[in-house]
Amino acid sequence: MDFDHPQLRGRPRIRRLLPRPSPLTGTRLGRRGTRIIALVAERFLDPAVREKIAAMLAADPPNLTAHDIASEATWADRYRDSDRSGSRQHYAQTRQWHFVDVELTNPNLDAACVGHPPLPAGTVASNGPAQACVVDKAEQFAAEIADRHTDPKERLAALKFVLHLVGDLHQPLHAADDLMPVEIENASSRMDSNPATSIISGIRNGSVAWGMTPGKPPPR
Repeated sequence: MDFDHPQLRGRPRIRRLLPRPSPLTGTRLGRRGTRIIALVAERFLDPAVREKIAAMLAADPPNLTAHDIASEATWADRYRDSDRSGSRQHYAQTRQWHFVDVELTNPNLDAACVGHPPLPAGTVASNGPAQACVVDKAEQFAAEIADRHTDPKERLAALKFVLHLVGDLHQPLHAADDLMPVEIENASSRMDSNPATSIISGIRNGSVAWGMTPGKPPPR
């Protein structure tokens, strides 16, 4: 994937959240990989921000996951599947948020993300339309974390989604409309190679809104 492609220029938050070359990108991460990425990201957060995040996660209703950052990174999958055998409301609403079907031949991110439709006025990201790609949802939730005016309940949901969706972005089978792993040989060498950095980029702006100093990202 070419991170200097014209479709990505002018969308810095998307560029920060898109998958970058990593030893993990050749395998299917699953929930174990998602937990690992969250733990690595946590290590490089400023202590004050880490404490704020821990406090937010501690307030999460105890019905789907434990409240540590690694467990909460699996929440979005568990939420999606919680009514998969029943009403399928959560499943139908959020299933498409976990991937983006970019064609390997003539790839077009705009087409894969259905033109990047904005959220309807007055709609929070967690109640957004079902037809949305992981790139747009990661950006929407990251923006909610950074906005000091976001409702606390929605900001918690945004944090949990960001923790998970960034892991999904680094799964090749979640980022291409094909059954074979995606080769990401054309990624810019200027981008960070550690997927955990993407999670940090999603919450570091939020730390500014919380009145805290962001921690340093992982070394390259």
